[in-house]
Amino acid sequence: EAAPAAEAAPAAEAAAQYENILTQQQASSSVLFNLGNCYYESRNYGKAILSYERALLINPRAADVRKNLVLTRKAAFPNEAIDFSTGPLHTLSRSEWAVCIVACALVIGMSSISAWLRPSWRKSAIIIGVLALLPLALGILALKQRHTESSRAVVTASTAKLLLSPFASADEITSCPSGSLVQVLRAQGDYRYVQLLPSNSSGWLHYSELEQIEK
Repeated sequence: EAAPAAEAAPAAEAAAQYENILTQQQASSSVLFNLGNCYYESRNYGKAILSYERALLINPRAADVRKNLVLTRKAAFPNEAIDFSTGPLHTLSRSEWAVCIVACALVIGMSSISAWLRPSWRKSAIIIGVLALLPLALGILALKQRHTESSRAVVTASTAKLLLSPFASADEITSCPSGSLVQVLRAQGDYRYVQLLPSNSSGWLHYSELEQIEK
């Protein structure tokens, strides 16, 4: 036991330094990736998964982040069937899709105005406007399907109890290991009503036992 603890100490110190960096500047995918690596090395899988998830919110195309997230989840949940396959709607972050929607809307608007003011440009303007409709539709669909991302959280406590009601004396439904992914559905006092992902189990967790992925 002493050897792993000794190996984890420098990683924990490095994690604290990266946490300090994040308090002084805007979060970046690279800093969160390094922070996740430090937490992984110190065997703090909950914090590691949280850091990788936050990094992917900023840059969902980061293959190294996704790879390490899979490795960490396998270490934290050896018996879990992991499926991190993503489709075209996850190629951009939600903020990038929002920018895409605004840009496409502007293109369509300018094309319409050009077609009206310059009849000789009408054919080209119509083609450009139609081409802009596809990414516009994809962006709207992506934001609609991924709107729940803002309420996802990760259990970071070493042991967390999913309770039947929002009281410390409530009956325990099940335990939530560190690194468990949950959807926060509502809040009541110091407790959050959550749904465990990917299962449908739901109950109450104390707010100190989890952290929102999207700050």
